Parts: sequence; structure tokens; C-alpha cells
Amino acid sequence: MKKLILLFCLLGIMCLGCGDSGGGGSSVTPCEDNIHGTYKMTGFDVDYYTGSGGVGFVGTISETDVPSWSGTMTIATDNIITQNIIVDDVPYTTSVLVTIVWISETDGYFEDGSGKVVYFVCNGVDLTTALFDVFDSSTGLWWDEFDYWKKTGDL
Repeated sequence: MKKLILLFCLLGIMCLGCGDSGGGGSSVTPCEDNIHGTYKMTGFDVDYYTGSGGVGFVGTISETDVPSWSGTMTIATDNIITQNIIVDDVPYTTSVLVTIVWISETDGYFEDGSGKVVYFVCNGVDLTTALFDVFDSSTGLWWDEFDYWKKTGDL
């Protein structure tokens, strides 16, 4: 019985500082204080429309609708964003230099120089990115994408 109590005490001490800040007792700076870092994808939603600007809602696909998915993102200190996302065993990789524009203490957007804008909202170690009004010529549909990330490390 004493060994069991000691084990629980040791586990409790080891978990001090564990939680949503990255786990393992390490602390991660909230993204609104330092957006540069590594992120793990925690989910996504893609809303489809027949017209731009959210006209003619067709439906949503989210992480619960696909058999397998994962993703990582790095926002480097030189403002190069690299994403590696896998959905249904199909990899999507991108790396782009962006300008980071802050609108408020927690909201802003990334712009890639060609006019493409991805909005973001920071909430502690959680980051939501949003891309609006993308046209898919193969389906004739427009879509908005929301990706959900958890910051796992600082750069």
C-alpha cells in the first residue's frame, strides 16, 4: 500500500506544470505574445458554398468526417510558414514567406505578397487560422477553411 501511495505522489509531482501549455512540464509562450513557434493541428472545418462571400451554403467537412488526418506548422522567426498536413493519406506541404500584420492584441493576418490573406486569432496556446472565398474550379464551389492549432514550442 505504501508503494502505491508513493507512486501516486511521484506521478503527481511529475505532472506539476503539465496541462495545455505543451505538457511535459515545459511552458510555451502564448501565441499572442510570440506567434513564432511550432504548432500541432487539432482540427479543421471547410465550409462549401455555391457562390463567393458565403452565398449558397452546401455543407461542411471537418476532422470527424475523414478517416485520418494530421498536421504540423512552423512559423519561423524569419516569417516563413511551413505546413505539413495529411488528409486521408494525401500529403499537403507548403512553405511561404509572409508578412504578419496584427489587427489587435490577439487577431491579425498573414499576407504572402500576392494578395493572399490568411486571418488568425490567438487564444493562449490555441491558434485558429481562416482562409476565405477560395474557388475550386474542379467542383465549381467556393470554400472557407478554418484550421485549429495548438502551439507546442517556441522559436
